[in-house]
Amino acid sequence: MNKGTACKMEGKREYDKNPEYYNEILNNEIDILNNLILEQIEAKDCNIIRYNETSFDNFRDLTYGHDGLLEIAYSLFKKYNLLGRILQDKYDFIFIDEYQDTNPKIIEIFFRLLPSYKKTIIGLFGDSMQAIYEDGIGDVENYIKEGSIIKIIKEDNYRCSEQVVQFINQLRNDDLEQQVAFKMNKDDILETKDDRQGTVKLYYGIYDNKPNAFSSIDHKHDYMEVLNKLVEEANRGPEDFRILMLTNKSISGKAGFENLYDIFSARYFDPKDTIDKHLLSLQLLELVELCNAYKSNNYNYVLSKIKKYGYSVRYVRDKVEIKKNFNKILESTKGALDTLELAFESKLLKRSEKFSEYLRRKDTFLSQLKENEEYIEFKFLYQKGNNTYSKMSKATSDWDEDEFKELERNLLKENFYVDLFSKKIKFNEIINYYDYMNEKTKFITMHKTKGSGIDNVLVVLDEYFWNAYDFKSIFCSSDDNEKKKHKNQKLIYVACSRAKVNLTCVKLISKDEEQDILKWFKEAVKVEVKQEQLK
Repeated sequence: MNKGTACKMEGKREYDKNPEYYNEILNNEIDILNNLILEQIEAKDCNIIRYNETSFDNFRDLTYGHDGLLEIAYSLFKKYNLLGRILQDKYDFIFIDEYQDTNPKIIEIFFRLLPSYKKTIIGLFGDSMQAIYEDGIGDVENYIKEGSIIKIIKEDNYRCSEQVVQFINQLRNDDLEQQVAFKMNKDDILETKDDRQGTVKLYYGIYDNKPNAFSSIDHKHDYMEVLNKLVEEANRGPEDFRILMLTNKSISGKAGFENLYDIFSARYFDPKDTIDKHLLSLQLLELVELCNAYKSNNYNYVLSKIKKYGYSVRYVRDKVEIKKNFNKILESTKGALDTLELAFESKLLKRSEKFSEYLRRKDTFLSQLKENEEYIEFKFLYQKGNNTYSKMSKATSDWDEDEFKELERNLLKENFYVDLFSKKIKFNEIINYYDYMNEKTKFITMHKTKGSGIDNVLVVLDEYFWNAYDFKSIFCSSDDNEKKKHKNQKLIYVACSRAKVNLTCVKLISKDEEQDILKWFKEAVKVEVKQEQLK
């Protein structure tokens, strides 16, 4: 916890009257809390500290996720020079693939914290154009300028067809121009130019008055109807396209887990990571793995698992019973958590302590809200339409803005728990989500395609009302700042460069954009779309 944090205490208005006074109180409380945490950590056996294979650190059981381990590694190398000497004595060469996604502190370890008198040769392999994650270093130009790194240009492209290479070269914002490079095919015969032919097409329609994040629901709905029809038209050919879209939200309805995604997105800004965390704690992903093993006839895995949970398998009738129980789960029309109860009752799964703890936290939170009169009054007014601070302050002066936000968070949390444990989410949605995350559907987000090569790719060039992106800036001259434009270019470069043979792009544009975007595509198909006249 950082000192000087302006937390909610007496309310923002009171805090602003004397911030120095409140900061001193808060910092003292932070010191007390930090000392308490330190005491708890020191009381733990250091031998139980382990990696938890998630994105999160858990200080309760002293496990660290991936990002936490990177911070620890950096701190250790910075504090103990001996670690650097040991590493250099052990390795003459260290190669880092996809360097652009590497945490900046890890790069700093290799180029700033290792002893200078005895250099291990560090090789970085990657492409700064594919730096699409905020926590990656992106590029190493500073190290190149200072002479720590020698830059070697790689022009060869062994993946894409000639047409795709020509197209993605237009997207690069550096001086590199890739060339088709030939490799040995499966018969150990060197490819020829004819082997590396494909297509690049644009399917587009004219849609003026495009909605944004703040447009009405009806306006957005009309736009999405037109966009979906355009995608269907572009997908009519014989090619088996994988369809790349910007957001998980845009895919959730098509991949069959829309209710699941909506429930999480109503509470969390970035639902994907939190979905995994909750489904793991609730053992739903564990049940999906078991059901998928059953469906794929991996009975050895199934039997080994359920025997651990106390299921006795001695006779043929036991196996018949197992089959009956699995079919009951897979055909269940109950809510996902009710279906999970079926698995517990039939001993296909055993309740974990993490699951029981999750239920205790949920039940405790909901019971406390029922006894909180202030919250009950807030909830009543909020559901009457006073769902912003501005509206609520007109209805009552009982709460300042910080208090409103805190009460609103509690309401969102209550709605989340109620919906999660309701019939809104069927177990089939959990299976569909799991299939999507393991790329067993034809839909993929642009961010998740990094590194993979796909024969036929259909890229939907739409932001889906996400203000962080503006793909128009790539193809049309605009006043956008260069940093934002490069962010858009890199993401589309990553998506389009996945195509090994055929690339099709789909975009709804305004009439004013048509002339500019057609300069980028040698083959374009204009589709007449029907745009609703908005009042």
